Amino acid sequence: MVDCSMALILWCSVVCLLTSDTVNKNLGMVLCDLTIAVFIACLYEVFSIAWTGTTLGKRLFGIYVLHHDRGRLSISASFARTYAIWRMALGYGIPFLRFVRLDRLRHEVARGVALPWDGEETDWVIEWRRSR
Repeated sequence: MVDCSMALILWCSVVCLLTSDTVNKNLGMVLCDLTIAVFIACLYEVFSIAWTGTTLGKRLFGIYVLHHDRGRLSISASFARTYAIWRMALGYGIPFLRFVRLDRLRHEVARGVALPWDGEETDWVIEWRRSR
């Protein structure tokens, strides 16, 4: 969510610089902005995880996404993981479906169930490193 928030701030800043009209937005325009920001965040996540194993938001919390041999993920594996998140957690960006899916995931995590895109049958592992 940190990465999505950063992408939203970036997108809204670009729109503000280009149009200088941020006051007169209807609900459709706001939802469009949110969808574009999530798309930007997903693209950023694919390449950032493939190149560095983490994103700025994940690095803030010490989270790394690595291959089973502790190497970096390929672009295709990183895309597969990000697509699974887009599909299972964000509900393809559909607003109501996104809230329902995120709420279900919150309940599953509270029960101790692993997130569906980071299960045991995947090619990657999630590593948590303490910040020093």
